[in-house]
Amino acid sequence: MLKTHKILLLPVPLIMFCHTCLFSATSAYSDTTKRKLEAATVSAIVKEKSIAITKTELDSAMLSHSVNSSMASLLTRETPVFVKSYGMGSMATVSFRGTSPSHTQVKWNGLDINNPMLGQVDFSQIPVWMIDKAEVLHGGSSLAQGSGALGGSVHLYSRASAKPQKPTFSIIQRTASFGNLATMVSASAGNPTIASVVRCFYEEAGNNFKFNNTAVLPNRPDQQKNAEYNRKGISADFVVKASAKDKIE
Repeated sequence: MLKTHKILLLPVPLIMFCHTCLFSATSAYSDTTKRKLEAATVSAIVKEKSIAITKTELDSAMLSHSVNSSMASLLTRETPVFVKSYGMGSMATVSFRGTSPSHTQVKWNGLDINNPMLGQVDFSQIPVWMIDKAEVLHGGSSLAQGSGALGGSVHLYSRASAKPQKPTFSIIQRTASFGNLATMVSASAGNPTIASVVRCFYEEAGNNFKFNNTAVLPNRPDQQKNAEYNRKGISADFVVKASAKDKIE
């Protein structure tokens, strides 16, 4: 007995209509799940900060106790850095642990004052009288402040302040044994627009002290000769305030 099967054939237009309806329904469903977001910009202000491992600050209160001495003496007393001094009136250099004085960068108001030949700075030639603030940055991370600071860096600041103030005049004199004399003078004046500070110093010493000379036989009392010295210097700081936000120093 033969079996018969019936096959329903749909017209081609009807098939295309059903396919179009299915595609439209799928597209409509997809459109409801997608959202196009506008681009967003995220920004932040990075605060300036010291990145050195250790930072030692010498403020005006600390400087006032050593105003009649040199930066070499101040750094010896107040910081852990190694100060190598060759005696009164002689060269004094600063070095950090494991490095030489040429690996110490020194800046005064942002300007590099290292000797271009030796890469060193004689701190005995810088009186504390000329400085308003000092910072010592320890470690190789101080290289972020500039090249040449493998061991660390010393930053010195002396600036005028543009604010109303009466003209001032200061003088300090010092005397000590062996003909050690020093005179330091400063004058300042300013208003909200312009201000200036002028500092100068003069120092001399005979260094003619007596001592027991053990380098000769027989030993005999002797007197130091040809060790006298004198030094002098002047610095001037000016500031002009062009606007509420702009100023020239």
